[in-house]
Amino acid sequence: MLWLGLDNGISKVELSSSITTFSKQSGLKTGVLSIDRMGGNLFIGSPIGISVLNKEKRVFETGEFGGAVQVFDMLKKGENLIFPIMNGMAVLNKDLQLAYKYEDDRYLAFAFLDSKFLKNRIFVGNSFGLSVLKLSENGDVWEREGYFPGNFFEIWTLAESKEGEIWAGTQSGIAYKITPVIDENGDFDFENSKVEIFGQETGKKAGNGIIYGNAGKVYALSEQGLSSYNPESGNFEMDSTFGEIKIDFASTDNFSMVEDKKGRVWITIKNRIRLASPKPEGGYKLEEDLFNAYPWEDITTIYPEDDGTVWVGSGDGLVRMEEKGANNIQKKFSTLLRQAITKTDTLSLDAAEGISLQQSNNSLRFMYAAPFFEQEDRTVYQTYLEGFDPDWTDWGTNSYKEYTNLATGTYTFRVRAKNLYNVISEEATYCLLYTSPSPRDRGNHL
Repeated sequence: MLWLGLDNGISKVELSSSITTFSKQSGLKTGVLSIDRMGGNLFIGSPIGISVLNKEKRVFETGEFGGAVQVFDMLKKGENLIFPIMNGMAVLNKDLQLAYKYEDDRYLAFAFLDSKFLKNRIFVGNSFGLSVLKLSENGDVWEREGYFPGNFFEIWTLAESKEGEIWAGTQSGIAYKITPVIDENGDFDFENSKVEIFGQETGKKAGNGIIYGNAGKVYALSEQGLSSYNPESGNFEMDSTFGEIKIDFASTDNFSMVEDKKGRVWITIKNRIRLASPKPEGGYKLEEDLFNAYPWEDITTIYPEDDGTVWVGSGDGLVRMEEKGANNIQKKFSTLLRQAITKTDTLSLDAAEGISLQQSNNSLRFMYAAPFFEQEDRTVYQTYLEGFDPDWTDWGTNSYKEYTNLATGTYTFRVRAKNLYNVISEEATYCLLYTSPSPRDRGNHL
């Protein structure tokens, strides 16, 4: 950490910060909706199309990538990137050239799913329902195989169960479970594939309709928390695998679940990141505070990479975080008592055994600070005056505490801090003895 002396104060520079932000100064004109990497290039999808990071200039640039359209999802497939364009989809190659595009005025694509069970097929959630892409026989073009018939709501999320079922989520309280059928010629049989509806009218609810997938398991979210689909009961049931998850849909809290190549699950709730790592004996180890240094008010998407880099999208732009930087969060720190003041005196802080005061001088003000210099505005304090307070106070940002009308007796003031990683500091303490007005040794050490 580097401190700079300025004409009007001091400034702090974090030379080894594990956080880099990209916003308007970095070429991002809007917020970030999706993130993906292809051919060594990092792409972001936004409300006005896709952009690619120029690694030399460290800015995002928008090429001729299909025009201004909301890009909620992208899919890397081999050395190609599939993404939505207005009324259709396009494929970008590793040379950042449009390999081909196909237009269809029926829909705008919202979500992509690369099927693990139906090889060389991609499911596309769109404004008119669900469609399927199939790789051509020569393996160089993704062709539209067809649409699911019937009236579907807009499909915003897609997941695949370990049984091979395709789940499609909506923002209308409805979810669809599709059991695919492939005919004798190897073609997708849209007419005979079974579609089951989950929603209020069918008596089978799937949360608010948005579907998430992880390790072949299918999840749904409601205001009550996260639930998972139980194939035996045929219903979604509350699931505490990833801890308590509470979402306030009225305040448009964001939520996402993303599985990385190590089988870890990255869960974002509003502007906080929870990491769930598989344990050898089963289940997950949940870590709540590793990425509390995330600086902005919302998270729209998250993209973890194999090298420990984590990209986080927001309405404010893009944040690059490093897992290695999150490993220092348990660093110890102390709270320091800066000043103790009565009505008439500033008390010595060097008295090892405390201070003796007349009871008539019974108003006190303590001032304190914690030398933890990372997002200091998120440091909170807790105090406890033994002999007066029944217990520790609630955590708060005040860096002082005042007392009045203290009776004759012995008191010990205790204060501690908690930083943005929820690490609690070592305490600072100060002892006082209030005596009756008769002693003449006011202010003497005990």
